[in-house]
Order: sequence, then structure tokens, then C-alpha cells
Amino acid sequence: MLFKHQVVCLDSIGQAKAGDIQTAQIILKHALPAKKPEYTPININIIDSMTWSDKDQQVANSALYGECCPSVAIQMINALGALNNALKVDAKVKQEQENKIFDNLPNNDI
Repeated sequence: MLFKHQVVCLDSIGQAKAGDIQTAQIILKHALPAKKPEYTPININIIDSMTWSDKDQQVANSALYGECCPSVAIQMINALGALNNALKVDAKVKQEQENKIFDNLPNNDI
């Protein structure tokens, strides 16, 4: 004895076998859900004393030698660029604050 949902499933499988692409896609979507990408941790030797271009080159070499996939390397290079820009902005703000403090000091002409 078959239940109603079993009959519907068997009917749908029959339609998919007969060439109904839309039904086949629905069956596969539910039977085999998309696998989420898995990222393997990678270790890239980046030292603080390196220039920003050296850091980018180190990441690019990691992708070139198969230590990470190119899409991860691109994301890392973009992140390094964003960090570099943030550090530049911080340095500029700090310099402007120091200049403002210096400009506000009393002028002691002798």
C-alpha cells in the first residue's frame, strides 16, 4: 500500500525520466542540496616589516604555488589594500590632530 506522497514522488520521478527538466531540477534540488564551499585554513608568511607590495606578492605566490585558490588570494589582496588605506587615513588624522594642537599653542615672541 502506497501513501499519497509516495505516489506523487513516483509520478514526479516518472515525469523527470520522461524528460521533464523542471521536475528533474526540483527533485535534484531537494534530494541533493547544494554543498556549501569549505575553506581550508592557509598559512602565508607575512611580516610587518614587509612593504605592502611584498605582502601582495606573497599572497599571489601562495595562489601560484597552489597553497590557496585564486579567489581566496584576491580576497586577501583586497583586504590588505583596505587595511593599507585605513592605516593611511589613521596616520593623516593623527598628523592633522597634532598640527591642530601645535597651531593652538600660545605664541611666545621674545
